[in-house]
Amino acid sequence: MDERLIELLLGCLHGEAGRVSAEELSRLTDADWKAFLALAAEQRIRPLLWQRLSERGLAGAVPAQVLGALRAVYRQTALRTMRFQAELVALAQGLVGQNVPLIALKGIWLAHAVYRNPALREMNDIDVLVRRQHLPAAIDSLTRRGYTPTHEVDMEVDTATAHHLPRLIKAETAGFEIHWSLCRLNRSYSIDTSELWERVVPAQIGGVSLFGLSPEDLLLHLCLHTSYQHQFIFGLRPSCDIAAVIERYGDGLDWEVVLERTRRWRWQRGVYLALRLAVDLVGAAVPERVLAALQPAELPAAVLATARQQIFTEKEFSSATTSRAIALRQQPGFFPKLAYAWRRLLPPPASLRVLYARRVRPNWLPLYYAAHIGEFVQRYSRTIWNSVTGDRSTRELLERKSVVFERLSKN
Repeated sequence: MDERLIELLLGCLHGEAGRVSAEELSRLTDADWKAFLALAAEQRIRPLLWQRLSERGLAGAVPAQVLGALRAVYRQTALRTMRFQAELVALAQGLVGQNVPLIALKGIWLAHAVYRNPALREMNDIDVLVRRQHLPAAIDSLTRRGYTPTHEVDMEVDTATAHHLPRLIKAETAGFEIHWSLCRLNRSYSIDTSELWERVVPAQIGGVSLFGLSPEDLLLHLCLHTSYQHQFIFGLRPSCDIAAVIERYGDGLDWEVVLERTRRWRWQRGVYLALRLAVDLVGAAVPERVLAALQPAELPAAVLATARQQIFTEKEFSSATTSRAIALRQQPGFFPKLAYAWRRLLPPPASLRVLYARRVRPNWLPLYYAAHIGEFVQRYSRTIWNSVTGDRSTRELLERKSVVFERLSKN
């Protein structure tokens, strides 16, 4: 990826105006602008880029075709977000009469409460949090409005193996992820979700009452999501979100509370890396004392550089190279690697029954193994093939993700 274009994009997005001049932009060729637009699309920050160029008087240095493309995405995002908000309001209305509180998470909440502009935050679906005992009510409310799950919901299995239900979708409308926790219970970074409910922030969207996370919990959730859960494969958007949260709440954000919860939840490494990158890349206003308090003594500088590289790695490729591929790579020798791969490809029957009993009928073990192997090959075929053929980009990606994964897992 062209480092020059990356630096230009970062300059446009940076919280401090004046880092990119109209003269610099005017020197870009047609090929440069095409690559620049592709980079902004990959990072999913085109609406924010459009706003920055417009507000900072840089639009005149941008070709009309490029401005038109950015403006179109800006408008499309606004329409999509408003449609999503209408669906969220409908869900909240359906739950009000049942006394079921609802927390709006991530993009839909950021668009409403942080960016306060439906055009600025791209999102794929609507994330909400309900208490575990209220999951059936949330599902029922959505299914009555025409939503269907991507695969059959089995409450016992889903709550034991994930932290949100299968995605519920309605064609040409929206998709919902209904969470009961921010992370799976068996992770080193897991927390007790009940305390989040004690600090929720009330809000009105479309005349309906719902909740958001407190500013400190919101900031920490963004750090968790980009570091521990996705190892920085979501690009620049999380850094922009973090910077926007800090700017939005200003002095109302209690950094001592952020530090206390980070330490108590043992999220120091992930929070430090997420905040440090947000500072370095887009100028997030994180106090130096906070970064100094969070910085692990034994965290090599190369880890920060590696995480930065992850941000600008091809997203589809990077997301397919998961912690399992990293764990395979870290096995000491050929036979341990073979044993690990065998366990993943052919897990114990009991594990397969948990994973596939709700998706494969009848209850026949060979079908479970067939389904598992099929999904395994579909998900990892590119990584496996590239690894076997010695593809350099795959090897480098695995090395980078291994570095980040290893450091984060030491909390």
